[in-house]
Amino acid sequence: MTIEAYVVTQITGCTPSKHIRDADWVHLKNLELADPNFNEPLPVDVLLGAEVFPYIIRSGRRENLLSAPVGIETVFGWALMGNTGNTNPKRSTTLLTSLDSVDLVLRRFWEIEEVPNASKTSPAEEDCERIYHSTTTRESDGRYVVHLPFNCKPPQLGQSRQMALNRLYRLESRLDKSPQLRQQYNTAMKDYLDSGHMQIVPEATPEPEQALLHSTSSSD
Repeated sequence: MTIEAYVVTQITGCTPSKHIRDADWVHLKNLELADPNFNEPLPVDVLLGAEVFPYIIRSGRRENLLSAPVGIETVFGWALMGNTGNTNPKRSTTLLTSLDSVDLVLRRFWEIEEVPNASKTSPAEEDCERIYHSTTTRESDGRYVVHLPFNCKPPQLGQSRQMALNRLYRLESRLDKSPQLRQQYNTAMKDYLDSGHMQIVPEATPEPEQALLHSTSSSD
């Protein structure tokens, strides 16, 4: 008989699940069993499906009482099927599931999905909210447009001239070592000038520190 089979590390748990007590089964005496150790929990070697089972059965059959297994002759030897009389006391298993009411579930859903109502704690936050409501528009393609909330009174930078000079010197040293990088840098700066994102500060300025800051911040 040729069959297709899958090779796996384990088919199922040991069979039987526990040791079967030896009984005086007279009708099964002197039978050549397919599994002589049928009463010991052992791994399953081969599992044959229902499409194969009818072809391994022979005509022999031994039976006695409903509380004893039935002997069935197979091509592998005699197999035992049925009640062994080693039944355990019945065990009951109870599964309890708690279901909340639909109203409570929906209320929790809307509480999670609801946008939080954050309170404004500073004048700056109130100004941002006002700018958003007064300037937000929607374009024909569906995109929203809103003005950026610029700070009209930005904090002073302080004494940062020396820090800006140090960064400028490091940048020049790096560009001197790489002509290719200098070319890319010059191209980027020209693009900023052409697009109007930065402008050259006149040399004759009353505040040289501000001019330096303006040029270095644009180059960054």
